[in-house]
Amino acid sequence: MLDKFNTTMQAEKPRSYFLQKVVDFPLSFVLLTFLGTAPLVWALNHFILNTTGISILWPINGFLLGIMLLNTRPGVWGYSLGHAFGNLVGYSLEVGLNEALLMTIAHSIELNMAFLLLRRVVFENGRNLGHPRVLWRFTIWAVLVSPAVAALITGYFLSEYFLGLSPWHTSFLWWASGALGMAIFAPMAGLFNVVRFKVWSGENSVGSALLRLFVLVLVSSSVFFESNYSLFFVVFPAVTWVVFKMGFMASPIVSLVLFLIAFPAAFFGYGPFNILTGEIFHDRFLLLQLFMGTVLLVTMPIGMVLDHRTKLIRKLKSREEELKILSRQDPLTKLLNRRGFEQEMGDVIDFAQKNNSPVSLIILDIDFFKKYNDFYGHLDGDKILSWLGSVLKEKSRAVDGFAVRQGGEEFGVLLPGMTLREAGLWAEILRISIEDGKKEHVGSAFGYVTVSVGVACRTGFGRNNDEKTLWQEADKALYEAKEGGRNKVVVSSVNKRLP
Repeated sequence: MLDKFNTTMQAEKPRSYFLQKVVDFPLSFVLLTFLGTAPLVWALNHFILNTTGISILWPINGFLLGIMLLNTRPGVWGYSLGHAFGNLVGYSLEVGLNEALLMTIAHSIELNMAFLLLRRVVFENGRNLGHPRVLWRFTIWAVLVSPAVAALITGYFLSEYFLGLSPWHTSFLWWASGALGMAIFAPMAGLFNVVRFKVWSGENSVGSALLRLFVLVLVSSSVFFESNYSLFFVVFPAVTWVVFKMGFMASPIVSLVLFLIAFPAAFFGYGPFNILTGEIFHDRFLLLQLFMGTVLLVTMPIGMVLDHRTKLIRKLKSREEELKILSRQDPLTKLLNRRGFEQEMGDVIDFAQKNNSPVSLIILDIDFFKKYNDFYGHLDGDKILSWLGSVLKEKSRAVDGFAVRQGGEEFGVLLPGMTLREAGLWAEILRISIEDGKKEHVGSAFGYVTVSVGVACRTGFGRNNDEKTLWQEADKALYEAKEGGRNKVVVSSVNKRLP
């Protein structure tokens, strides 16, 4: 028995932090990231670096950083591990193992450093890279600092042992491509987050978004495949227009579209990059990097401000609607207050005038409510008022009526289209349902919470203050119900007391 107890206690002993992380480590994250990273690293090295001698932008780290920052599940570090294995294998297919290992270490430092420095502020602000509090930190840590640290490592080791370039030249090439990759692809990862994509796509229909991007493609193609004049300035109005219409998420999309057009144009010697640099092949891509950085510096702050403005406008509209509701609603019972009730009554009477239809009004009062408050206290008194409000709301909605708390323990119900007899019968059913609620009231002669009800009706409203007359008739009927013993319904005009 003792051995069994010790075994059970050991099984239930809390696991260490490291062991917990190992157990919760999802291997699917590692495998999927590896399968995506390895071939992409190989392709970028084989088709881009070997051809141009420069990696204009590096998309892998930025996109994976965005995925990690937007991920809410445990084991997010599985992405980092898969990323490391993918880099090691992808580089090994093109370069030696030592260089591949060094490249892998540099990429891992760049990714993980940015994630550690950003994850807290990103999580605190709804995982939104376009939030003002997030964007400037993202720019500093993910775009500037993390790629710079990785660039210094590669600049020192690779220039001396592998590339044969100066350390500063190697560092700049690494930093420029890493910074652009972070700035473009980390925000784009938001489109792969279900919640963020629904919000963004809800504000931008697919058809209008594609139309704007199509216009941008036409303008960009005319600029970057023009070999006689430098037409850089033509691009920015189109870029700004798209961002103004689509918000922050459009900034990385626009930048990617421009890159996909400008890169092949520069590679084949077309466009303003060829005009400015002539036959200097390498400088075309340096200018392309500077151009992409300028586009991001312009569009990302604009998109952030527009998104923030849109959210503020949405909040203001929501608050305005709330204030409208509060101005018409009694805070305790959630029924209409006198102001809201009079607005509804005006609309109902206008309709009744046009259609010569009846409108009935019921006024009710809780019997011996002062004694209830004196005995049970005002807190329980408020609970009774709130309960009665919920009963009136439910019953009145069933007949398309409007319930109001006039003040204190007095309530009213407007019943459009009901005749005097129909309203009287409905009021009696209401009175019985309230009595059947069995809310104890020791200060009442009936032992439970009850109501006295007055009913009035008008047909064919004119301009002779009929609304006020309706109130007076219902109030007079209520007075008669209270004078007649309470817990009953009195119908105005005929003074007929319902059983």
